[in-house]
Amino acid sequence: MFYSILNFALCLPLLVPITFKNFPTEHPLWFALGFLVVLLVGPIAWPLILCKVMRSTKLMKGLQLPFPTAWDAFFNRRQECFMIIHLKNGGIIAGYYGPDSYATSFPREGELYVCAVYTLDDDGHFSNPIPDTRGLLIRKDEYSYIELFDVPQQTKGDTSNVQGQGNHENG
Repeated sequence: MFYSILNFALCLPLLVPITFKNFPTEHPLWFALGFLVVLLVGPIAWPLILCKVMRSTKLMKGLQLPFPTAWDAFFNRRQECFMIIHLKNGGIIAGYYGPDSYATSFPREGELYVCAVYTLDDDGHFSNPIPDTRGLLIRKDEYSYIELFDVPQQTKGDTSNVQGQGNHENG
């Protein structure tokens, strides 16, 4: 409702002339184009513009965007990270969440695709990627929680050469 009101308020200077007197019959192309902007382009553009403004201006940085879950807030950032996924059966899986990974969002949050699976050494540190890994798909009913770790600066984007990341103890 808010975006519809915003759309019509901002498009009012366009609506008044194109609906005035004989404009629709004398200029049918401009009339159709004007209504296309008001009815299709505006409702798509205003939310995108508002989100872009809210994320980019210093004044808006302190405001929290309305994410329904912490899951959505975290994965909306699209930041690379290493993760240890603790399974409900007691097992653990180490993985890399990168640009090719995916996380579902509200209302189906919790399903995850990590683009690479790693082994953990005896001390619980990330070791090497599993050979020929194409990643891992996991549903939220299969794990209890997920630990998240930064990707070191020198290897960001290169998941093939990460040694000793994370500081997780098995058990």
